[in-house]
Amino acid sequence: MIATSRQTLIANVAQQICAAILILCLPNLLSKADYAQVVYVSVLLSFAAFADLGISLAYGRMVPALLAQENHDDVHLWNGTTLKFGLMASAIYSVILAGIYYYRYENIVRALLFMPVPVIVFWFSFHVGRVSSSGDFSAYRRAVTWRSLGSLTALPLVIFSGLNGWFVAQLFAVLLALLQFGKRLLRSFGALHWTLIRAHLKEGLLLSSINVLWFQLLYSARLYASFRYNQETLALYGLISSAYQSLSALVVSAFLPVSVGILSRYGKSSGLAFEFAAAALAKSFPWIMAGTIASIIAAPFAVRLCFPGYHVETGILTAMLLCIMFYPFFLTWGSCMVAGKRFVTYLLLLLCNLAIGLGCAWGIDQRYPGHGAAWGQLIGIMSYTFCLFFAISGKQLTGRVHE
Repeated sequence: MIATSRQTLIANVAQQICAAILILCLPNLLSKADYAQVVYVSVLLSFAAFADLGISLAYGRMVPALLAQENHDDVHLWNGTTLKFGLMASAIYSVILAGIYYYRYENIVRALLFMPVPVIVFWFSFHVGRVSSSGDFSAYRRAVTWRSLGSLTALPLVIFSGLNGWFVAQLFAVLLALLQFGKRLLRSFGALHWTLIRAHLKEGLLLSSINVLWFQLLYSARLYASFRYNQETLALYGLISSAYQSLSALVVSAFLPVSVGILSRYGKSSGLAFEFAAAALAKSFPWIMAGTIASIIAAPFAVRLCFPGYHVETGILTAMLLCIMFYPFFLTWGSCMVAGKRFVTYLLLLLCNLAIGLGCAWGIDQRYPGHGAAWGQLIGIMSYTFCLFFAISGKQLTGRVHE
């Protein structure tokens, strides 16, 4: 367990360091119009869970249990079906995304450079999921770390080739990471079984919908900005969202043990799980609140220092950073929903509150143009948090109901 934690920690640290370097450098190396395209492509790729209709997510739920049962025949069937179906489906997905990009920016060279990225990313993600399911976290660490390091090639490539260099770097980083799997890439995984696809398609669509909607809700400002704002404002929101995403990733990582604790206790007693959730909130929220306040105070100075070419209004920064204060609540209560297997209710909550956030963003923009995305995201996350509270019952959350 300690060795596993060390491997994943190394990979996560490498990811965060490389992401921070890119956040600090790319907006200053690219023009605002070019950086807006980077943001737009990132938004398109954020729907990747739909690329294979969620079959790879179903794979992640089924295969670890099959390996624990030493059911290698079914694992082989899952490997072959997931990989081959995923490559076919993600190829179609890639063409669609490249077409959307070309429709907006009318650059055939970049559209062609972008087209293979979703397919190769799926191929990489499949092998990362496969080695993780089998417990080979050393391979996981190497692959994730090399992809993170490979992403840094964007900096010299952007200097010499501009935005085209960034597209090339996306391909190079994933291909470099794939090489870490060596001969495993050439291994035969068996035939595609359509009966397996049909049996798990509903589950896959549900899981992928939850995955995508959860991500879009948390980063709805960037989503809204990519389709509503001009290039300069989109670049601005991309910059703020990148920094916000790094902070939120730290909070999510910190709450992973809490999620695991809730899931493990819920199987024994929902009362124990809710007690654990309430205790985790009581301990963590003061620290998250203090960190959020400190970030709000420091953010304007940090932006002026690191990104002199960008002017960010304090109100937009404040709205984005205030979202962090709600993370302990919805991460903890969302884990309770998952533990209780209330997936359909969870999906509806995500969908409704994303719609609320986007609707409020549009309304606010009518009076305060350019501010709607940030405040709409905050409102969407707030309403999502309160809906979770009422969905799983306030009495249980405070640990006053025992089984």
